[in-house]
Amino acid sequence: MNLAKSGGAALLSAALLGMWGCSSDTRQSVGSGASPLVRPAAMSDTVQAAAEPSMQAEGVAGPKAPPAAPAKEGEANGPSAYGGSRPAAYTGDELFEIGTTDSWWGLMNQKGETVAEPKYRLSFPSTDGISLVNPVPGSGLEPAALINAGGKVIASGFDFSGEISEGLVYVKKATKQVFLDYEGQTVLDLGRLPADARVGGFHDGLAKIDSGSEHYYIDRSGKTVLQTSYAQAGDFSEGLAYVPGEGFLDKSGNLAIVQKDYVKAYPFKEGLAKIEYPDRTYSYIDKSGTVLTERRFTRATGFSSGLAGVSEGEGFRYIHPNGENAGTVVWEDGREYSEGLAAVKQGGKWGYIDPKGQLVIEAKYEEAFPFRNGLAVVYTGTDSGQDTLYIDREGKVVRPKLEGSPSS
Repeated sequence: MNLAKSGGAALLSAALLGMWGCSSDTRQSVGSGASPLVRPAAMSDTVQAAAEPSMQAEGVAGPKAPPAAPAKEGEANGPSAYGGSRPAAYTGDELFEIGTTDSWWGLMNQKGETVAEPKYRLSFPSTDGISLVNPVPGSGLEPAALINAGGKVIASGFDFSGEISEGLVYVKKATKQVFLDYEGQTVLDLGRLPADARVGGFHDGLAKIDSGSEHYYIDRSGKTVLQTSYAQAGDFSEGLAYVPGEGFLDKSGNLAIVQKDYVKAYPFKEGLAKIEYPDRTYSYIDKSGTVLTERRFTRATGFSSGLAGVSEGEGFRYIHPNGENAGTVVWEDGREYSEGLAAVKQGGKWGYIDPKGQLVIEAKYEEAFPFRNGLAVVYTGTDSGQDTLYIDREGKVVRPKLEGSPSS
């Protein structure tokens, strides 16, 4: 792979592993708390929203009415890529990062059409049609910005951005900290929190704030609905939040599951949570805290599509929620199901299987990452400069992820 020659290896690795190659289990080990993603300081002295001319001066206008809660699971707009549900205004369009061989990044849509030219030092695939781009401070380029699926900059000029989730995104400029909606308008002003305060994204309708010795969750109106003494309490998932060394809190603040002989737990997915034992083996518990199976796994993914990928030392297979094996095929390696497909390794190459275990995309890639919003990143290993590709669910190439320099 020639990315190292071009200086793009580090950025590509971060983008692939951080946004594509990791399951939600590894994206945030729950014990890490609910801190925002820290971005380099932007050049602008104000937080600006392209859709809201009054958003000037100190960085934000007064908040408008709180946004409506996202649509419920099962409605037309469906679940968000990061859990919860998408807002009613979600169009179904998503953005994907594209780059040049000299490490400039932009965005494309699901058809492979360029939406934002590669002029940023970092870009992220979108969540619910909103993407963050973040150039290097002092480079003379545009400041950090949020871009929608139509390529419109909806907000820019902030110092930090939290995760995009459940119709809202947290941004910070100096001491001003707010949540914006997907039009770039301020809908929730957090006031002047201490500079070291940490603000998480919304999960299950709640966002965690850690401010000095205070730790609490707010709802979408900004009301504190749960205070806790647990600084390390994580985000809620399926009604429960993990507290390292203690167990899982419910939304009333009660310890609904008491941690026993495991040392770490991950968010609940499809009613089950992965747990880690002191010897670095894994299993699963249900919402009563009951361990799923006596089997211990040396590797384990979260559940998705009713299946979890596991290894007991050699090979990789998938299991049902009752702990029984799903089929008889043992793969060389594998990853968590995402959007109904899982990357598996066979004969030294990677392809994709469906929930029935059928190989639906030929195992011919040197590396393959989970599907997200209908596309997956694969690596062909040709060292051609265009060997990292986006493919669709049929295995068709949509576009190379890396192309020539902006001036070429």
